[in-house]
Amino acid sequence: MRDAPTDPAAAATNTTPVIQKVLAPQLGNTNVLRCPGDSQQFFEMTGSSYSWNSLLNGEDADQLVVFNIRFNSDQIPVVYDKEDFHKERGADKAVNYLYADGHIKNLLTLAGTK
Repeated sequence: MRDAPTDPAAAATNTTPVIQKVLAPQLGNTNVLRCPGDSQQFFEMTGSSYSWNSLLNGEDADQLVVFNIRFNSDQIPVVYDKEDFHKERGADKAVNYLYADGHIKNLLTLAGTK
């Protein structure tokens, strides 16, 4: 998983490709990377309320392969909340996960911990 460090000293030297830099040309406005529930101000600190699954770098969303295992676009998260921004809605709804097919779910529910 890729993410920008929240420590300003580490952020200054960070060369990790982060979602707001990689997708900036496609997004136009990076404010879409701000979760309304981001009460910890990750967007202000790092430029995004979300992290992304770097294991999918360069993969075709219709033919995802990770560690030589084939996944359907509805089986593996692409982007997710950095923290449990939505915990007021319950532990099983604390973090949103966006999948390559466009649906959003909570990973804990999928893992059967509901």
